[in-house]
Amino acid sequence: MLYIFLPPNSTHLTQPLDVISFFKPLKVSWRKIITDYKLRNSRENVVNNVTLPTLLKRLMDNININEKNLIKKGFKDTGIYPLDKN
Repeated sequence: MLYIFLPPNSTHLTQPLDVISFFKPLKVSWRKIITDYKLRNSRENVVNNVTLPTLLKRLMDNININEKNLIKKGFKDTGIYPLDKN
């Protein structure tokens, strides 16, 4: 078994999707969707199982998670590049 220990407070350097390029737009979009939902459905205390898939679909459409450039930008912003054998 191989253990790898990371220096404290360095995970932002080793987790490229945690930087601004991916999860921040995801969180911002999700907050907006939930806020809009709460404003339109003020009597409901929770998002029910019937509504949740619709809201998640809207999130996926808004953020376009499959965009390769977004993911590549996360690696670039953290300085993690694919190995260049040349």
